[in-house]
Amino acid sequence: MLELLLGPFTGLLGSAVTGLVSYFETQQKIEMKKLDHAHEVVLLDKQAQMRGAEMENEQALAEIAADVTALQGSYDHAASFGESYLWVNAVLKLVRPVLTLVLMGSSVVIASFVIEDENAQIELAKQVVYLAGTAIGWWFGDRRKTNK
Repeated sequence: MLELLLGPFTGLLGSAVTGLVSYFETQQKIEMKKLDHAHEVVLLDKQAQMRGAEMENEQALAEIAADVTALQGSYDHAASFGESYLWVNAVLKLVRPVLTLVLMGSSVVIASFVIEDENAQIELAKQVVYLAGTAIGWWFGDRRKTNK
């Protein structure tokens, strides 16, 4: 008779233990999935950061390529004159420096005699200094010979 009562009780106890173990296994699987998802989020963030840096590098390379193309175009234009009279070459080579001096002289005249506002004179003086530095940097900054 005891077997009659203990058999179903043992079966129910085994079923309860199996359910409890199953519950803990499910909780562990959920925790593992949470860790996997958190890891994937971290990886995606790192990939996004890397792509951002990559895009910045690509932009910098594109800007450098554009600068090189502009410089090469300037050199090609300067070399495109070919053979001509000596005085023609002299005039062509003096256009940029003379134009630079005329523009800077015009700015100084405007700043000195035309503009009466002191703040405007200071702002124009800053712009003239910037333009002078740009012109000097352009004329003397990079005079490499190109291989042709």
